[in-house]
Amino acid sequence: MKDSAAAAEVTAKSHVENYYRWVEPDSDITVCLNLETVDRLQLEVLRGIDSFSHAGNEVGGILLGRTERDEGRTLAFVDDFEPVACEHRNGPAYALTAKDAAAFEAALAEDSARGAMSVVGYYRSHNRDRLFLSADDLRLIQRHFRGPDNVFLLIKTLPNGARMAEARERA
Repeated sequence: MKDSAAAAEVTAKSHVENYYRWVEPDSDITVCLNLETVDRLQLEVLRGIDSFSHAGNEVGGILLGRTERDEGRTLAFVDDFEPVACEHRNGPAYALTAKDAAAFEAALAEDSARGAMSVVGYYRSHNRDRLFLSADDLRLIQRHFRGPDNVFLLIKTLPNGARMAEARERA
């Protein structure tokens, strides 16, 4: 009996071993970001920064993964992402036009239909001063990410080239 309990504990620990964990202190949610996905997200953000725009274009899209309950906490696993292009008609900010919004909705529907992973949230790089959800973000979140366990990931590139990210759950 003790051997099976020890095996279960090892399995649970290895379950989150390849993840960066963000424990939200005022909530029961823990965001678990797959480290390989973080590396690929970083490349996606750099692609936007290296764009022809002087300030660098922000990029964004859909976070994919799964949600589990463990000891009274919600674990939101981010295992993949789906970039959704933005025309950047109003500058470098990730602000969706009507055409972009339709593409975003189509990507959401396609990801939901795949079934391998669930849509768990939204991400966007952030090239502006400070770190905040924009009015465009809030409209997108209100329309598509109303679940209490949805995650919103803002990725800010610092002047020295380092990345800073903040994940939030739906309040």
